[in-house]
Parts: sequence; structure tokens; C-alpha cells
Amino acid sequence: MSRAIEWSVFIGLLFSAFAALAQDTSTSLIWYYTAPNAVNVVAATDDVDGNGSPDVLAGSADHYVYCLQGFGANAGLVLWSYKTSGAVLSLCTIGDLDGDGIADCLVGSADDSVYCLSASATAQPRLLWKQNLSSDVTVVKCIDDVDGDAKQDCLAGTTLGKIICLTGSGTTLWQGSASRAITAIETGPLIDADDKPDVFVASLDKFIYFLSGVGNGEGGRQLIMARYLSVEVTSVTSVPDVDVDGKDDCVLCAANGLIGWYSPVTSNELLSYYAQGRIHAVKRIEDINEDGFPDIIACSADNKVYALDGNDALLIWSATFSDDVLTAVGLPDMNQDGKMDVVVTSADNRIVCLSGGGAKAGKELWSVVCSDDAVSLDVLPDVRNNGVSEVIAGGKDALVRLLEGNATILDVELSMFQANVRSDGVLLSWQTAAETRNLGFDVEFSIDGRVFERLTFIAGHGTTNLAHAYEYLHQGTTAGKAYYRLKQIDSDGRVNYSPVLTVSLQTPECFLLTANYPNPFNNGTFLQYVLPDEGEVTFTLYNLRGEEVYQRRAGRQAAGSYILHWNGETTNGRQAGTGAYLYVVQWRDQRLSGKWTLVK
Repeated sequence: MSRAIEWSVFIGLLFSAFAALAQDTSTSLIWYYTAPNAVNVVAATDDVDGNGSPDVLAGSADHYVYCLQGFGANAGLVLWSYKTSGAVLSLCTIGDLDGDGIADCLVGSADDSVYCLSASATAQPRLLWKQNLSSDVTVVKCIDDVDGDAKQDCLAGTTLGKIICLTGSGTTLWQGSASRAITAIETGPLIDADDKPDVFVASLDKFIYFLSGVGNGEGGRQLIMARYLSVEVTSVTSVPDVDVDGKDDCVLCAANGLIGWYSPVTSNELLSYYAQGRIHAVKRIEDINEDGFPDIIACSADNKVYALDGNDALLIWSATFSDDVLTAVGLPDMNQDGKMDVVVTSADNRIVCLSGGGAKAGKELWSVVCSDDAVSLDVLPDVRNNGVSEVIAGGKDALVRLLEGNATILDVELSMFQANVRSDGVLLSWQTAAETRNLGFDVEFSIDGRVFERLTFIAGHGTTNLAHAYEYLHQGTTAGKAYYRLKQIDSDGRVNYSPVLTVSLQTPECFLLTANYPNPFNNGTFLQYVLPDEGEVTFTLYNLRGEEVYQRRAGRQAAGSYILHWNGETTNGRQAGTGAYLYVVQWRDQRLSGKWTLVK
């Protein structure tokens, strides 16, 4: 089951004193999909259905792999699904193996098999190949071409310690074994002299293995080096050359709280940092402390997430939660401070975005509360056209969520933003209820909703608590649709983007409700409606007892499409309680209705 909304805004866009300046806040739920069982893993993938937006892969304990539309008219709905014979434990994308122009999909299952699926948007994806590995496949990773056929290859690890490298066509290149489960695989570092990517393997047998990506030429693994740590190794990643030997180095984490830097050439420990509990995961992210070197995020059972300097293992910052921090992903600069940010999940059922650097380093930017642990994260390239990527989360509550990465839209209180189609062009108008350090607005235009050009600059009013109105007439628009957004610029150079207005030059044919977003929600929601002609419009909200909770009289509105914002408050300004609400939009003598769910 899916709940979704296209963020495209047509002729009118109304906000109710939308205070986007606040940064410690909940973010928006773009859509969610409910699987029959826990969602173990999620990943971003190519534009599978050809609508111009990337899509989403999810693997569930119900044995299915799902491909979900990332954005569009059917956002969050299943494009295709494939059933394995066991719980899906791992998945990732791999380069286009079947020549259809779309990246394909690797799947690791509790049925002891690794699958390679063609990801084309068909009712049933095509199985390219399948390989039985004799135990649960807990890790799958793609590796750049090691066999010389110009296609990416596959690595897989199992609960019984098998590590295997398969060609893009599914034949075995090499394999080897650890004595216990493989916990993580890192591909891509260059260790030996063959100019092919090599492999780091972490195992519960207390070893870290450094392997040649091409094997020994006889179907077996080629061990470059190994290091025994006397404690279970839980995760691994790589960093550029720390010890200046010309080779990438390894960062691993362990059950005793160790985050360690190791040379894959000598297996010597280079650097270390100790937390106070088991480290569940280490992730490499772009430089956050301005030393020009990638940094490390470590997720710990001591209820903390640590940001460590990738070049010297010094603590940059840490953040404390009320339970284990489970996993993390880097989010390209959400708060416009020039630093990568970090999204983590915790065993207190939260998904939290933290500022990676700058004045708010390690501080919460936004958070979402789930009904159970979120266990997998990935980043989806920006589908909302506001300059910030989105976050995919999968969890034990059986939900796949797509979350808005940008919890702040404008550094002003925007009370209205709309467009009116006239004979001499499109008149854009917007109003602010308050402004903070507002240098002004670049008005941007696009013919496809993706690539924007600057039309003009409109000066702002600095810092003020007074309302101000702005407008700009765009002449010469000929396309059937035109897309507009505001680039708000602070006096310190920081920029933020408004949502995108999609202006249709054709008159709508009937009165209808086209979408509501997000639903369920906890920080305000939007309702989009279309008017075929001029008329009085009233919006009324009721609880399930039929009692009126909120009413807004929008007044006489012209033909077009509009978005109405409700901030979760009753007519008298009190916060409405958690629960379901019925909304009714009346135009002239016609009424249309729907249901919202408010979750606090």
C-alpha cells in the first residue's frame, strides 16, 4: 500500500505562516510504502520507468524485492516486484548488464542464493542469473570490472563465511572462506599492482581480510594480507592513503568499541579510537572539518554517533541518543553551510539528520519518529527540486519511507506564493510575514522542472517582522507548462529554495482534489485542488465525531489549481490531537472530501 503526493504546484501555492527558519524540526514525509513484513534493506536506483526521476529498491522479510516509483504521479507505488524463496537480507544496484540502459539489481536472500535481476519497469522483472551459496547471503556488493569483459562484477558474503566473486553473467571468478559470518565488504581500493579494484572483508571470525579483486587465477581467493583482532569485526570502509605508501587504507569497527585504521599492505594498525560500546557500522563521508580528507561516521551501542577525522582519528563531534545508533548515511549539505550532513537511525525508533560541520556540527537538524527501528538508509537524488537530496529509510515497521532531505525551505515566513496566467505573461506574486537577513530572491524558471535559469533578482527587506509583498511578470512564456521557484539569498550568502510551482496555461475542466501531502503527517500538510471557474471556496476540517476543528474561507478564487496548507492547529490556535480528520472543500455548491491522519 502506498501514500504519495507530487510536489508540483500549479497556478496557486498558499502557505499558512509557514516558518521555515526553524531548523530543529520534523521533516516531511514525501511518501511511504507498506510491505507485509519488515523492510531489511533499501537502495536508490536508476530511473526505471522513464519519468525522469530516480526510483527505489527495497528488500523485505516477506521474501520480495520491490521497485518503487521514486517520484511522480504514482510515487511510492510498486513498479515491479520479485519473490525469492527467503527473506531478502541485502541488495544493491549493479551496472547495466543486459544492455537496456538501466542499472540492474543484486539481491542476497535467506534462501542461500544471490540473484541478479534486470530492473526494467515491467510487470515481472527478468532473472538474469542466480547462484546458490549454501547459506544465507547477508552481503552483496558490486565491484568494477575485474575479469575484463567491460561489465561490473559481483561480490557476496554469507553467514557461514563464504566470500565469492561472480562475473556480471553469474559465473564464479574466485571464492574463499572465513570461519564465521561475513559482516561487511568494501570494494574499490587499489592495493596490489594489477590496477584492478581490490576488496576488504570483515568477519565475525575476528579477522579483517585484504583480498585481490581478481583472485589467484585458479578460482581461489588471493590473500594480500589479513589481521587478527581478537574481537568480532562488524563493519569496514576505506579511506585514501593515510600512511603515505601510495595505497588506500582500511577503517574497520569492532564489537569492543574499536574504530581502527589499518594498512592493507602490512596489516599494521595506523590509528585508533575507542567508543564505549559495540560499533554497529562505520561510514565514510566527504570532508566535514576542512582538512581536504574524507571523514568517518561511527554508529555505536553506547548510544552515540561519532564523527572522526579520517586522517588522524581525532574526534570532530559526537551526538548522544537514548538507545543504540544503528546505521548512517551522508546527506549532501542540507543546511547550506558547505558541509556534508549525516542521517542516522537509532534503536529508539528515530531517524535523525545531524549537521556535519559548521556552527551546528553534530546538532539535530530534523528528525522523524517511527513505530519501530529503521535499519537501512540511502540517499535519493533531489526529486523535489529544492537543492537537497531525499532520504530513503526501511524499517522493522514494514515501511519504506521517502523523507524530504530539506526540512527548511526559506529563511523567511512565506505566507503566500502564487502565479496568475495573463495575456501578457505569467505574474508571480509572493508575500512574507517576516524576514531574517533577507538579501532578496532570485526568480528561477524551467521548461522541464529540473534545469532552472535565473530570470531576475528582487531585493528583500533584510530583517523585519512586517509583511511584504513581491511580484514579477514573466513575459514570452510559450510552453504548455512553466516551472518556477524562488532562490532566497541571505545577506551572508546562504541560499535556500522554495518549492516548485508548475503553472499550466490551460483552464482545468472540473472541480477536483488532486493530491494531499504528506499523509500521515506531524508538522503540517498540504491539499491541492483544481477549480474550473471562479467561485467562493471554503475549507472545513472535522474530527471523527463530526465536530468542526478548523475552517478557512479562501474567498473568491479564479479558475486554476491551488494548494492549501494546514499547520495542525484548530481554529482557535490550539494544537489538534493525534488522530484521523475529515476535510471538506466547498466550491460554489459542490463539495469534495478526504481524510488526513495527524501523528504527534
